[in-house]
Amino acid sequence: MPIFDQAVYRFYTGQTPPSGAYQDTPRKLWPLYQTDLRTHREWLTALASPVVTPDGRPLSLLRAADIVIWEHQVTGCATTLAPEGSVPVSGQAPMAG
Repeated sequence: MPIFDQAVYRFYTGQTPPSGAYQDTPRKLWPLYQTDLRTHREWLTALASPVVTPDGRPLSLLRAADIVIWEHQVTGCATTLAPEGSVPVSGQAPMAG
């Protein structure tokens, strides 16, 4: 998983990150991402638990969240799979797939 993903950043902030060196930009993302991971831990665990990576490791919650958010941002999916009552800072449907 990338250390910093532009699609995930846009999901949480509603903004496109600056081009070039990111400097402190990822620091704005991490608290939002960590809060969402804690809030949706049970849901993400259920989603990720049956998945095994090609090298035989269990899929991490961080990677599961990254995949769901990235797919939502890139495909513009309209169906929300997230638990009720969850809304990120951007106001978009959280953890949609």
